[in-house]
This record gives sequence, C-alpha cells and structure tokens, in this order.
Amino acid sequence: MIGAWKFGRWSVKTQVMIGVMIVPVVSSFILLVFFYRNIRAFYVERVQDIQRHTIDMVAGDLEDFVKQCETVSEQVLGLVVFQEDLEGYSGKTAYERLLLARNINAQLLNIKLANKVVDHIYLLNFDGQGFSTNGEWNKSVFLEGLPEKPVIDQPGQKMVIPPRQAEYAYVSHSRNVPLRISYVMYLNQYTKSGTIGLVQLDVRYSQLEHIMKNAVLGEGDFSFIIDEEMRLIYAPERELAGRSIADASCQGRKLAQLADRQDGEQAGGDTVRVRNIAGSKWKLVQVNSDTLLNQELHKAMKTWILVLAFYIICATAVSVSIARGITTPIMAMIDSMKAAGRGNFKVRISGSYNKELASLSEHFGQMVAKIDRLMQENIQKEHEKTALQMQALNARINSHFLYNTLNGIKWQAIKAKQMPIAESIVALTRILEYSYKDTDDMVSMKEEFSFINDYAYVQNMRYDSHIKIQYDIDPETESCRILKMLLQPIVENAFMYAFDKEQPENIVWIKCVRQEKRLIIAVRDNGKGFAFQGMDKLTGIGLNNILQRLRLHFGETCGLEIDSVSGAGTCVTLTVPADL
Repeated sequence: MIGAWKFGRWSVKTQVMIGVMIVPVVSSFILLVFFYRNIRAFYVERVQDIQRHTIDMVAGDLEDFVKQCETVSEQVLGLVVFQEDLEGYSGKTAYERLLLARNINAQLLNIKLANKVVDHIYLLNFDGQGFSTNGEWNKSVFLEGLPEKPVIDQPGQKMVIPPRQAEYAYVSHSRNVPLRISYVMYLNQYTKSGTIGLVQLDVRYSQLEHIMKNAVLGEGDFSFIIDEEMRLIYAPERELAGRSIADASCQGRKLAQLADRQDGEQAGGDTVRVRNIAGSKWKLVQVNSDTLLNQELHKAMKTWILVLAFYIICATAVSVSIARGITTPIMAMIDSMKAAGRGNFKVRISGSYNKELASLSEHFGQMVAKIDRLMQENIQKEHEKTALQMQALNARINSHFLYNTLNGIKWQAIKAKQMPIAESIVALTRILEYSYKDTDDMVSMKEEFSFINDYAYVQNMRYDSHIKIQYDIDPETESCRILKMLLQPIVENAFMYAFDKEQPENIVWIKCVRQEKRLIIAVRDNGKGFAFQGMDKLTGIGLNNILQRLRLHFGETCGLEIDSVSGAGTCVTLTVPADL
C-alpha cells in the first residue's frame, strides 16, 4: 500500500515514463522465453508440412507423367489394332510397303507432336523391320538392346526399361548418347494381322529430372525413384540411373537401406518420406535433412532479436516524448470538456500539441460542433414532422371527403336504378383505397387480383369494351406477397393497345404458379401483338417502371420477359422470390 501510495504521488510525466518502459522490457523477456520453449516445435511442424506438401506435389507430377505415357501407349495401340493396311503385310509389294511406312510414320509423328512427354516411338515387325518417328535409328542396335526379341507366339506384356544410354537412337555414334526411359509392349495378343510385335515409347530422362528438382528443399536433401525390381528409375546422381539400388549410395547413405524405411521414419537424423506412384510400380523416396529446419530457426531467431531491440529503443524514445508533452494539454482538455458538459458547445481546445493530442483536440472540436449541428437539425426536423403530420391529417380529411362523396353518388345511382354506375363507383372506390397505400407496400396475390378485377371493370365501363380476365392460379400462391400494383401496368397495356373493337373475343389470361422459392406470374392476351425488339426499344414507361421496381426491391433475383408476335398476342412473364 505504501509503495502504491508513493507511486500515486509521482507526477503524470514520471508515471507515464515508467509505465511505458515496463511494457517493452517485460514483454521482451516473455517473448524470448516463449521463443526458446515453443518456437522450435512450431518450426518443426512447419518444415514437416512443407516437406509433406512437396513430396505430395512431386508424386502428383509423377502420376501425371505416368498417365501421359499410358495415354500415348493407348493411342499407339489403337493405331496398331485398327490399322487395316497392316493386314497381309508380308504379301505387299515393296512400293506398297513404302507407302504404308510413310503413312504409319506420319501418324506416329502426329501422336508424338501431340504428346510432348514422348521423345520417339518405335514399332517393330516380327521380321525385324519397323516404323518410327526417328528417321536416324539403328535397327540392329535397337534389337540387341531389347529384353527379348518379338516372336509370333510370345505372350503379351508391358514393361518399363530403366534409364539407359539410347545408342540405337542414331546411326552415327558421333553424337552424345542421351539417357532414355523406355515403355515396351509386346503386342501379338492384341493384333489379328500378326504384323507388329513390339511397341516402344522413349521418354527423355531430363523430363524426370525437371520434375524431381522440386523435391530438393535444402542442402542435404535428395530423392530417388525405384521400380519393383529395385532398379533406379531416377537417381540424385546421373551415373546411378538405371543401376540396381543394392550397390548405390548418395551422400554416404546406402539407398537400399533408405528404401526399406516407412513413411516419416527417422534415419540417422534425417526424415525419410515414401510415396507409391499410382498407375505404375514405382516408389518415390525422399530424404530430408535438418538443414531447412536449422535455416528457418536461424532466420526466426535473428528476426526476433532485431525486432525486440528495435521495440525497446522505440518504446524508450516514445515514453520520454509522451511524458514531456502530456500534462499541459490534458488539463486544457479537461477544462474544455467541463465547459461542454455545462452546455457550451461553442468551446474549442486551442494550443499546439503533439500529433496524438492534436488529433484528440481536433476530434473533440468536431464532436461538439456535430452535437450542436444535430441539435439544430433535430429542432428543424421537429418542425418538419409537425408540418407533415398536418399534411397527413389534411390528406386523410380529403380522402375521407372523397370516399363520402363517391358513396353519396353511389346511393343516388342506386335510387335511380343505375346499377352499372353504382357498381363502377364501388369499384373505383376500392381502386382509390388500394392506390393510396405506399407504392412499395407488399400485398398478397389475392389482394392484387381483386384490384385487377376492379380495374378491369372500370375500364370496360369507361371504354364500353368487353375484355375478359381469366385466372389460372395455384391456390398455394394466393398468400404469397408481391409489390402492390405490379400487374396493373401490364393489364393496362392490354386494354389500351392489344385489342381491336372488331375482334369477337378479347381475353387476358393471368397464370400464377410457384416453383421452389420462385413465383412465376404470366399475363397473356390474344390481341394483335407487336414485334418485340428488346426493353431498350420500348417507348412507354409502364414495363420499364415494373422492371426498375423489381430490381430495386429484389435485386438480381427477379426477372421480366416479354414474348410477343404480331397477330398472335403478347405474354409478359414476371419472376420474383416467393415471399409468404
């Protein structure tokens, strides 16, 4: 208590300096303790997520690579199976064989150009001849490099030959011999002609290297791919590609031992991750060292130390600046606020202060000015409200007088036995009552149809016409609510423009159905119609007004469609949300 009392006796300047200094110092120690205790676990999980994501991404790219090779295989197989010209190949003349070779080579070239994953395609006959997209291939060297030569009674099979020097690719050996991975199919069981015995697709090893370069995240990481016979389809060092994994090593690690590890298992301080490549018999093995983790921790530690040092320096400077300039403006603000509390809204805070207090002073002045303005506006609104209430009262008196006058005329017509006139006045009265509502009020479909009936009755009496209104209404829609007087402009257009007096029967059909959460209203007539060219071509305001009201109230969930043909009538369809 004594310590607290002494602290309270200190000046505001001293208290602010001490308070602002304590915050960065204490927070700095807390953050450092948190870093050493928890940040390593955070970065371990982060690095592991990156490693898992990387191997999954590379495995996905490899699966796409395998799928592309399978696609090319199927295309070539389709060419062989359905190539009728191959039938009776042995009986063809040399010229016919030449034409056939050109045709098949052209088709193989098209397949190669459409699938960039393939380097070259080779088809081999049982007689040792063949077709290829490679015009420089050495057939004899090609045959020597096959696992087995094609024979007529061989079983059909597929195999993948690991990376090897494709010496058969060129007749001349003066060129650099590339590394190729070969997809081989023995095909006699697929063909009826018995002409083609083998299909081989060569893929550049560099394409695998391009995919696998994304698997290396840091120094000490490496990856390799093996097949079911434990041969290296891809190796971190090119000279290991195609060799057996039994005698291969990388960075002093035996690859055979790493291949036996389970996914996520630790091996000599490194993490081994394994993925089986779908669509093939390949297995991807990735070895991740702690290099990436150590790099991340080093960067994080360096960043934290710099931030904390900068934070303490800035906090010290700010605390001194705040403490020097805070006491005088605070007292000036307190005096001004007391004056505003007594009702003096003309008061302002004067003086040149630091940025924060100057902003506070400015906002205080804006606040009292706004309060003063709002009070004046409230007084003005009260006057306007009183005037509007008087206008509303006068409107009620005027409408009440109008209803009484029409009611008197109705009874005079009844006494004179002029029932059509009396019924017209009753209908007109209901129309006036309905239209006095706010035009944006929502009404039920039943009320809207009643208004249409009254409107049609008055219009028929007015123009001595005999236009009928017929309804096809789903009972479930009668309680649905729509904008008031939404259908009236459509019906009015039908009365004013659709019909000729010579026409024997004039009818307006109104159909209303509900489809899920939408209300479909169609107004159709059997009038003369017109050539509809779009909403922007309409000269009247009725339909455009309807569309604007719909969009203002319902947004883009509504719609208006017009279907009109000259001599066949017009149909206007409205789509609105079904609001019960």
